[in-house]
Amino acid sequence: MAHPILRRLRFTLYTRTPEAFAFELSERFRQLRSAGMVDGRVLPAGEVSALLHALTSLAGEAIPSLTRRNPRVALDVVEVARLDSLRAGVEQALVARAPHLGPLLEVFGARPAERQYRLSTWITDFAAVTGRLRKVSRDDFVDEVGEGLKSWAEYDTREGRWHFDESGSAEVWLLLYAVSGSDDLATHKGKRWVHSFDHRDVDAWEELPRMIGVPEDEHFDAELRAWRDSEETMDVIDFVDLCNARAHALGCELRLFSVETHGDDHLFVALPPLACKSAVERGLLEVTPYLPPLPTRRIPRWPLWLAGVVLLAGVLAFAYALYPAARTSIEAVCLLGPVFLAITLANGWIERTLAARFPAVARALQSLRER
Repeated sequence: MAHPILRRLRFTLYTRTPEAFAFELSERFRQLRSAGMVDGRVLPAGEVSALLHALTSLAGEAIPSLTRRNPRVALDVVEVARLDSLRAGVEQALVARAPHLGPLLEVFGARPAERQYRLSTWITDFAAVTGRLRKVSRDDFVDEVGEGLKSWAEYDTREGRWHFDESGSAEVWLLLYAVSGSDDLATHKGKRWVHSFDHRDVDAWEELPRMIGVPEDEHFDAELRAWRDSEETMDVIDFVDLCNARAHALGCELRLFSVETHGDDHLFVALPPLACKSAVERGLLEVTPYLPPLPTRRIPRWPLWLAGVVLLAGVLAFAYALYPAARTSIEAVCLLGPVFLAITLANGWIERTLAARFPAVARALQSLRER
């Protein structure tokens, strides 16, 4: 007999949204893996192992359905259930829905190497891989950045070199943050390639698309105005994805990547995806994987609607023929039914129109549904 947890999850899978199933599944995995618990009750080791195996099997069973409805959520389930063998198929479906994510997925899937750096070797390697900071010596770099290095690096007087306090990719964001404060170092071929982002800076929102060569046009300006006007729901990561999608459509070389800062700060670099992937693999850079939420495709229910309409029409026709006294009520139902159907369809049309013209309203409605 199936465990109650599995029955509840299966019910969620087929009756609620993919997001609800993914959240509930991740919570079950988290409780079992971290504490061996279910709803506050500690399970024996053997039962924990068996339930984890059953949850993994259920996740594998759910992947095809989730991939059709929302491959973004399916990728989350692949991650939480550790189903690496299914990742390629889900990513392929995700790229089919959002083509601009293809090169980004390769960067996010790169496995960084553990490296130890001196300041001069990092500058040399970073320039060789990304093409940025070329012809910048260690001394020129230190002179330009100035006091910004002292909080996290030290100068070895015996070797005559600067060292990271704790050398490794986790400290690179501090170095890039210092670079972003220098106009000379942060500019490549007339464009800024690294930007420390401040939500309150209106110009910062306009700077991000220019970093990757997205030109100003009426369509993108309309999207930008919508983001600016809906300040309460403005999210810079979603806006970066909008910029990358536009850059993909225009055939631009560069993409925006979020540097991992291990905090609430936002730091973005504009690099070719292949160069960014190489930098991540060599431990020269650490990026934050971000994927935009995709709308969930609804399961088509027209066959059920048609069956229901045919069944109702048959019942009404049968009652109309056998019960003359009920004919007035049946006629009223036949007249009012199309009216209610028209109201339902009009409501859907109004919602789609609002979503097209006012993206902030659409996001607010989606947030209310998820709650």
